[in-house]
Amino acid sequence: MFEGEIRENESYSNKRKEQKELFELQSAKVKHKLITLSIYVLWFFVVSIFIVRILHLLSPTNLYWLSETQIQSLDKFLFSGSIGGILGKFGGTIFEK
Repeated sequence: MFEGEIRENESYSNKRKEQKELFELQSAKVKHKLITLSIYVLWFFVVSIFIVRILHLLSPTNLYWLSETQIQSLDKFLFSGSIGGILGKFGGTIFEK
């Protein structure tokens, strides 16, 4: 009588463990997909801003559509963030040595 209940409880706990592991695996896959998607979106925007900046530079002066402050903010966004990222990445390895 008690053995049957113990087997049922063990079976139930094993099923719960499997469900929990499956849920954790699925949530890890979803997190991975979201991170990958956000990286693609970020690169799309950075490349788009870079293309706009280059097109503005290459176009004749009568076709300029960006003001000086807009150009400066684009440059600041593109290059200061990049330089900071590069320095942060490689600066840590330099100071460790």
